[in-house]
Amino acid sequence: MIRNNCGMALFLLVILFVNFQEIKTSTSHSEKTAFLNSDMILQCHFKLKSPGHGLKYVTISWTKGESKVAEFIYEELRKGTSHAMMFKSELQRGNASLSLRNVTIEDEGEYKCLVDEAGEDPLTVSVRVNVIAHPVVFVKPSPIMAGYLNNLECHIKRFYPGTISVVWMKNSNPLPGQGPLQLKENGDQTFDTVSRYPNSSTFEDFSANISCLVKHEAQEEWKKDVPIEMCQPYLTVSPKTLTSYGKQKVTCKLEGCPFSNFTFSLENNEGIIKEIPCRKEPECSTNVTFMMDITKEEELKEFFCKAKFVGDDKVITEPILIKPEGLTVEKVMPVIEVVVPAVLVLVLVAAVILGRGKLWKVCKNYLRNKDSLSEIQNGDPIELQNLKQA
Repeated sequence: MIRNNCGMALFLLVILFVNFQEIKTSTSHSEKTAFLNSDMILQCHFKLKSPGHGLKYVTISWTKGESKVAEFIYEELRKGTSHAMMFKSELQRGNASLSLRNVTIEDEGEYKCLVDEAGEDPLTVSVRVNVIAHPVVFVKPSPIMAGYLNNLECHIKRFYPGTISVVWMKNSNPLPGQGPLQLKENGDQTFDTVSRYPNSSTFEDFSANISCLVKHEAQEEWKKDVPIEMCQPYLTVSPKTLTSYGKQKVTCKLEGCPFSNFTFSLENNEGIIKEIPCRKEPECSTNVTFMMDITKEEELKEFFCKAKFVGDDKVITEPILIKPEGLTVEKVMPVIEVVVPAVLVLVLVAAVILGRGKLWKVCKNYLRNKDSLSEIQNGDPIELQNLKQA
């Protein structure tokens, strides 16, 4: 009795082992990775138990989740598209592989191939599809303004999935104070991001190797160097000198570098007259014309054209000179009016010191030189000094 029970148990174990082997060999799992917009093949091969009947009693289907992607029923392709299809000529050879063309991120997921031959155990093949997209990396600006605060920018575009690492490096060492990334999702489910780093570069950095290091699963590592091309900004004013009254045009021009995020201003020694800002443009207009109304009240004021960069305390200043015709004479005459009374005082003091006998002589010398004094209109310092000595 015991022997019979042992024999029965052994028989059942053999049956279970055989059935387990059949289930295992009839089902397979794999994982494939495809690049965005590429073509890929999902493998599914089968062998007919009754090859004499051909595909007359065979159904084959590809599903993704709950949706059918392609289907073959009894010698006829019932479902499929130009994007996802099986090939009837290949089915005759036992190849039920699915072709996916121009893969999109929506193609990512779990696929199952089911081959069912009448009277036989079905064959199931599962394939997990992962989609990745290489990041497109470029850096700016170039050139960099020497001695000024520059926002280095590392642009990373159209990558997938969204996990990414960006590190600014200088001579293979990470730069301090790097902030987190903000991702922007595109319409095709890829991502963009920008890594900005504020850096005050000097001409000493010309030989430094500054780079943007990007890590993403689409590649092990991507290193993009920032070309260190230095430039020096400067400001010009045209015309440099205003020589007449009334409304005048003055053009201020910023040169030497490509510029963005700065403010042009026209100022005098009392404050700002007008400001023209440029914000967040790839490159601002660097040629600005101001309209000035020059009057006699403004002759003695100092005027400037200024350029100030956002985020930096440095300002470039260029003076505007105002010299209308006759301005020099008008500025000198008040000086002469002050000098003449001073000479009279000296004459009186000399009279007291020298006495009456010499007073007439001093006055005579003064009267003789008075006409010469009144003829000095340009304030010649040498002649003026001679008259004082006389």
